[in-house]
Amino acid sequence: MKRRVGRVISAVPLVAVLAACAGGSVPTRARSLPAPGLHDRLEAVRAAQGMPALAGALITSRTIELAAAGAEITDRFGLGANARAITASVAASLVESGLLSWDRMPPDADDVVVAEVLERAGGLPWRDLVRRRVFAPLATDGSFEGRFGIAMSIGEYARFVQAHLQGLRGEEGFLGSSTIKELHRPDKRRALGWGVQEIAGARSSVHAGRSDRSYALVAIQPSRDLAVALLSNDGRDEVGMRCAGLLSDLLATAR
Repeated sequence: MKRRVGRVISAVPLVAVLAACAGGSVPTRARSLPAPGLHDRLEAVRAAQGMPALAGALITSRTIELAAAGAEITDRFGLGANARAITASVAASLVESGLLSWDRMPPDADDVVVAEVLERAGGLPWRDLVRRRVFAPLATDGSFEGRFGIAMSIGEYARFVQAHLQGLRGEEGFLGSSTIKELHRPDKRRALGWGVQEIAGARSSVHAGRSDRSYALVAIQPSRDLAVALLSNDGRDEVGMRCAGLLSDLLATAR
């Protein structure tokens, strides 16, 4: 049984965190590779900040490298507001099925409103829509918490992130490439489930979710065929800042 590590309810946009740290058919299944170098970097940040656990993934369109410090690879962490990208993917699937139109999905709509729209269009509760339209086609999984919360292991979450990276690079998958690109198209710097900004000269789709006990961060750079995801069970502000710094470092030094 997968252990659950912390929970997340509220969110902080990654753009704000990184700004504060300035200066510093289904797609082919990728190999999930051990990443000892990644583990060492995670452990250094975890120990320095006194975090119980920190997990990370380095992702390309063909590989996923996973590591966890203070936790098992299979342990699950709350995604917080990062789960909105999964909800947005459900909406996109319904659009492709002709059951919903994009104009019904304003980027900053309340979670309750969005869920009600999706449930009416899809004819199922939100959780079942997530299972059928995201988890199942990606051969991944997750658990639910509260009304709209999702918890995933770093490997499960990395598979979802990888599918978006592949779509942004033109590959057809659980959603069409044009649909994925629509999800990431900026609307006043915001996209459906994502923030869009420049990091180290590369356009990046980003998000961060936090509570007092969890932090989730992700950045996707399709032009570099690269994404980084970090999950922690410690939501202190200073933890978020250190994780954002680590994410920026990993993006800068990967490959």
